[in-house]
Amino acid sequence: MQSIEILALALAVLILVKLGFVLFSPKAWWGLTKTLTDNSRISSATILILAIVVGYYVFSMLSIVEVMAAGAFISLLMATAFFANPKIILDMRKDVMEKGIKIYWLHIAIWLALSIWTLYVLFY
Repeated sequence: MQSIEILALALAVLILVKLGFVLFSPKAWWGLTKTLTDNSRISSATILILAIVVGYYVFSMLSIVEVMAAGAFISLLMATAFFANPKIILDMRKDVMEKGIKIYWLHIAIWLALSIWTLYVLFY
């Protein structure tokens, strides 16, 4: 099994486990999410490290164009989740209005770099 297949397998299993907890043991799932949000700096750092590792394997198998096309699909799926509960979007907007966009500087930098890289590959 190739690394990208292992990543897909891991994600599929994690999704099924999460859905199992959400459907059959929501209190246990709530406890985990509370723990993760109570330790948001550690959670963010851990997720960033995982993103770097996963990104290494993904970019070793796929082009930036393929990654961004898949990203468009996932972004649209995530948007449907946000619009199912618009309060999330309003809370984020309020957060940005109060604290400024600087709290999202890393996300902006990553998306900017990926977008420029994609445009470079497509047009140069």
